[in-house]
Amino acid sequence: MAKLKLLIVDSNREYCLMLERCFAATDAFDVLPSAHTGEEAIRKIRGGEIDVLLLSLVIPQMDGLEILQQIRNMDFINPPKVFMHSAISIESVQRMTQSLGSMYYFQKPVEPSVMAKRILDFLELSNAGQNESASRPGQNRKEQTRLLEEIITHMILKLNIPASIKGYHYIRKSIQLYIENRNKANYGMTTHIYPAVAKLFDSTPSRVERAIRHAISVAWNRSSVDVLNEMFGYTVNKDKGMSTNSEFIAMLADRALIRLKSRNIFNGTLPAVTGKE
Repeated sequence: MAKLKLLIVDSNREYCLMLERCFAATDAFDVLPSAHTGEEAIRKIRGGEIDVLLLSLVIPQMDGLEILQQIRNMDFINPPKVFMHSAISIESVQRMTQSLGSMYYFQKPVEPSVMAKRILDFLELSNAGQNESASRPGQNRKEQTRLLEEIITHMILKLNIPASIKGYHYIRKSIQLYIENRNKANYGMTTHIYPAVAKLFDSTPSRVERAIRHAISVAWNRSSVDVLNEMFGYTVNKDKGMSTNSEFIAMLADRALIRLKSRNIFNGTLPAVTGKE
């Protein structure tokens, strides 16, 4: 299997060197010399075939959003798969990168080995979805939804969140809504998911938020470090406090999509989430 040509874009040269060494150590990537400014990045993107672009959001001359926009306007037969990385945790910004074509948003700090594995997971997920869409255009969406619910339920129960609390059911629906709307710009927990879940369960957004927070607290207190690491890929630290509601939902949604890929039934679209349990 041919190696994937990878270009890293970040203004921090030492950080780029660390990432280059990590990705080069795998058998999957052919790591190109990094770019450290927006203009340099655009030249390299235009000048050669790049399979994977690991793009910083904040770089000199041109930010990552502008680079994403320019890539969309370029005439590519096979455009690069773009993964963002940044310390910025603003949810609307992360959503905007997805709406402009990025596949995933890594929030620094994150281990390079985790980045490499997650990128490969998402590329496999994307390829599986494309193959399934081509070979089975009439795929049963009810079966897809059923399997997604099964995967989400398994993950929540593994985190020791009991089905007897409201947060359990709210988290399930929140993950489904996040997946369904993951490519929409400015689609967030407070503005969209809490109100939607509240409507489904005849509650209020503030009660939904509190119930999800309580359920996450239960997971943090009852789950072992090994389970948290397995579910979140070492991107959380139990000793540093709980994930935010948004981080928790987003990470479980990403994990659910990766597991859907292993069932060979994901085609990139999901039916709308309606109704209660």
